[in-house]
Amino acid sequence: MVEKGMPGFTIGKVEDKMGIRCVPVVEIHFDNCRVPAKNLLGETPGCGFKHAMMTLDQARPGVAAQARRPGAGRARVRRWSTRGTASSSAAPISSFQMIQAMLADMATKVEAARNLVYVAAMAVDSGAPNVSKLSAMCKLFATDVAMEVTTDAVQIFGGYGYMRDYPIEKYMRDAKITQIYEGTNQVQRHGRRPRARQGGASPQAPARLHSQGDPDGVNDPETLERLAAPSRRSTVAAGVNHRTRAPGLSRYRRGAEEMEATMAQHRDAQGRR
Repeated sequence: MVEKGMPGFTIGKVEDKMGIRCVPVVEIHFDNCRVPAKNLLGETPGCGFKHAMMTLDQARPGVAAQARRPGAGRARVRRWSTRGTASSSAAPISSFQMIQAMLADMATKVEAARNLVYVAAMAVDSGAPNVSKLSAMCKLFATDVAMEVTTDAVQIFGGYGYMRDYPIEKYMRDAKITQIYEGTNQVQRHGRRPRARQGGASPQAPARLHSQGDPDGVNDPETLERLAAPSRRSTVAAGVNHRTRAPGLSRYRRGAEEMEATMAQHRDAQGRR
């Protein structure tokens, strides 16, 4: 924990952001800044990256809940579209089937995102193991929905949606950041694929996994060497050539063979009938 006023620590430029402008984001500069040992978070040296990754499991549902707020602006869009009129007709634009379809999709996706956020939050509160996947899923889905819904809201408002007279453009600007921080949505989609490859990976896998953000272990030379040793043994014992064979291919092949056998039995049964 670096405190304001520590020698060598200074705050630089205040960033001029597109959205969430009420939250200050600044540059920070370190020049020979020494931090006392008592300020170490987690109490164990070398585990900072691991602790940061573990924190994300609980932080991502919070970002997903934040993304729900701009998305929930669909109610305001619905009220406006019911009262408003299109330029080519005196009828409310909500009477048009295209607008009704857009509002229905917006409401459905926001409700789905809401429930996924609740499920992830309950899993975190209950101390359920392995919440990483659920946290990533709710963050990914809710933030994508927020961006899609607010963009559609601007479209429904037409020219008014592009003006600052209405808060719709602010919803869209605020929603964008939720797809970026606490791990971009591309990172969420990438998920934990490196861990699935670990069994048949090359001896250099542990270092590569840490560089990509695997939360297990400590990012220090001793631990990386210790993790590399069993990887070398398992690679040699299994006789896996990672350059020519995809790890886990035999498992998928077995699954395909079992499915074919089941289908053949079903066809035989249908023929006897």
